[in-house]
Amino acid sequence: MLYRLARMSTDDDELGYIWMKLKFTQKYLKNNPGKTPEDAEKEFLEWIDGLGLDSRIERNNRFMRSK
Repeated sequence: MLYRLARMSTDDDELGYIWMKLKFTQKYLKNNPGKTPEDAEKEFLEWIDGLGLDSRIERNNRFMRSK
C-alpha cells in the first residue's frame, strides 16, 4: 500500500508525513497492547497538532469528515 501511495504523490513532504504516521502507528501499537489503529491515529494527530505541522492529506481528511 505504501508503494501505491508513493506512486500517487511526488511531494517529498507528504511522503515523509505518511512515513512518519506509519512509523508512529507501528510503535504506538507495539507499546500499547489492546489499543486500536484508531487510537494511534488520534494520538498521532494530537502530537502533530502540538508540533504545529500540517499535511494536505490530513486537511482533506478533516474536511471530508466534517461533512
